[in-house]
Amino acid sequence: MKILHEADKTILSKKYEQHHQSGLIIDVALSKKYCYLAELTPDDFKLTLINSEANSRSLPLSEYPSLWTVVLQIRTDPTFLDSTRHDGGLNGEQVAHYLNLFLTNGLSMGDCMILDRDIYPTMNSAGKYYVIDGMHRLVGFGLATTMDEQYSPVQVYYCTDRKP
Repeated sequence: MKILHEADKTILSKKYEQHHQSGLIIDVALSKKYCYLAELTPDDFKLTLINSEANSRSLPLSEYPSLWTVVLQIRTDPTFLDSTRHDGGLNGEQVAHYLNLFLTNGLSMGDCMILDRDIYPTMNSAGKYYVIDGMHRLVGFGLATTMDEQYSPVQVYYCTDRKP
């Protein structure tokens, strides 16, 4: 992940005040010492975890898959894009919505927020980062671009206690 510059946490807090997960984002992500605007490459997709895979099974933290893995799962079985899920996991219809937006309107990502994986000690140690907001957009982006380098990098907010 390439750090571009430090982000203004006050502005981010205001952006996320009305978000459906505002408490989690403000209390967890924006409580970190630093928030940066950063760039994710396809290689970073391999190191960035999300809380579910392309099925309805709930996963323990230790089994959270990478964005890369989930994009490949959906490319193998695109019927996932017709599924609906309302428990906070990956929703196929929502991914399909973003995929269609990216394919018809261009690749404007919107805001996504990434944290260090190690804030959750039992989370899959194969990952380095965790998506706290934006997994549907990032998976849709990965599907729309087939994670081709020419469409990289993707800008995200990265919140951490580490100084780069």
